[in-house]
Amino acid sequence: SEAMRRSSFAATGSEETPAVPEDTEEEEINLSAEEPRLRRLQAQIEKFGPVNLLAPEEYSKLEERYQFLNEQMDDLLQAITSLGKAISKIDKESEKRFSETFEIMNTKFQEIFSRLFKGGEGKLVLTDPENLLESGVEVMVRPRGKKFQSITLLSGGEKALSAIALIIAACLIKPAPFLLFDEIDAPLDDRNTSYFLELVKEIDDYSQVILITHNKKTMQEVNSLIGITSNKTGTSTVVSVDLT
Repeated sequence: SEAMRRSSFAATGSEETPAVPEDTEEEEINLSAEEPRLRRLQAQIEKFGPVNLLAPEEYSKLEERYQFLNEQMDDLLQAITSLGKAISKIDKESEKRFSETFEIMNTKFQEIFSRLFKGGEGKLVLTDPENLLESGVEVMVRPRGKKFQSITLLSGGEKALSAIALIIAACLIKPAPFLLFDEIDAPLDDRNTSYFLELVKEIDDYSQVILITHNKKTMQEVNSLIGITSNKTGTSTVVSVDLT
């Protein structure tokens, strides 16, 4: 029994002895077989050239510069997108306002043209209705007894009267503080001058009108005359006459 206790104690109290690995022999390298590979690797290493010890630092600086430029490019792209949206919004608003103003101007021009010509018809036509911001405006008129044609094909007096109708139409839509007409009535005969002066009197309710003219009929209808005269050679004198 004592022998059994001793053998049991020896069995439970003893530690296992680790297995000793077998000695491994280094694998022999066949130099003659690996020589082509060695030369190839040496050639690749030589292609790298001399080693730059400052490469990590230079890489860090270039990476920082790249990130800075990349952020700047993102800002520019965002600015371009924002600007494009703003331009698109402005274009739409411009098209809307131009279209509204064009219709008002066309209606008023037709009215004034008919009054100046005592009949006939005049209208404004867009040269490119599909592209309002780039479109031109053609003045088409039809005096009594004639067909519709461009204002460029009219006689001198008809051209002047049509242009006057266009100017006065604009003045009646959005009156200015004062208007200066320089020899605007020069190509007109007495009858057309009378029609023109009727409209000038209407404009006079909204704007101060100054006419530079040599037309006697026009001078008879104004409120005051201001002229230049020479009483003596080489001397000019301003003469003002109130006709009200």
